[in-house]
Amino acid sequence: MSADRLRERLAARGRDWPGGIESFPVLDSTNEEVRARARAGTAAPWLAVIAERQTEGRGRRGRSWASPHGNLYVSLLAPMPTLPDARPLVPLIAGLAVAEALLEFGVEPRLKWPNDVLCGGRKLAGVSAEASFAGGEADAVVLGIGVNVRVNPLGDLATSVLELTGEGLDPLEVAAAVLIRLRDRHLELRAGGSALALHAWRARSIEWWGRAVEVTSGEQALRGIAVGVDEGGALILELPDGRRQTVVAGEARELRLGGR
Repeated sequence: MSADRLRERLAARGRDWPGGIESFPVLDSTNEEVRARARAGTAAPWLAVIAERQTEGRGRRGRSWASPHGNLYVSLLAPMPTLPDARPLVPLIAGLAVAEALLEFGVEPRLKWPNDVLCGGRKLAGVSAEASFAGGEADAVVLGIGVNVRVNPLGDLATSVLELTGEGLDPLEVAAAVLIRLRDRHLELRAGGSALALHAWRARSIEWWGRAVEVTSGEQALRGIAVGVDEGGALILELPDGRRQTVVAGEARELRLGGR
């Protein structure tokens, strides 16, 4: 089974996974599987669910995530950091961990706020993050990770590791690298390493600071100049009237000449 093979790959790297690993040939959504178990109280911390294919994969803002066989689809239940200033950074470190893991396979990923992973301006991987509540408090985060390993499902808008390197990697090898980096970054964050995580994220971010962007957050669309990311991981926008506004969550895109 894929779960056993993934544990073997982790062991080959000298690591183990602190929670359960479950694998499925096909699921509607790995995220929904983990969310449902968290709601039912049957998901222990660091549960990881992996599928070879999804029929109803979803990314941020509920968008469909094309999920053909040959790519990586994994969701996990990460404990919520106890330090308040670390909690908003969990989505950022998840994207950072994916990018850092992919470095070992010969690609040079960049990060677009909040947690898209790009290569050559095209999407290589994506991360979704959703708080899980118990007793009225957010006690964990459901992290959904999709990496285009062998298949590019979106044409010119995306890319894959295979397109970039010519290597048809086993998605489980990529999964092992991603889980290890994510676990390490999460431990660092819980130990008070917010500044380290932010420094690493900024160093790997796309070079769009000082450029015009549009950010959709909820029902609101804001346009302004991308200034940077603050200490809480929020995007700082300079609005047309000169005011600065932080955006905690949303979807951002660079505006081309002509404002489109």
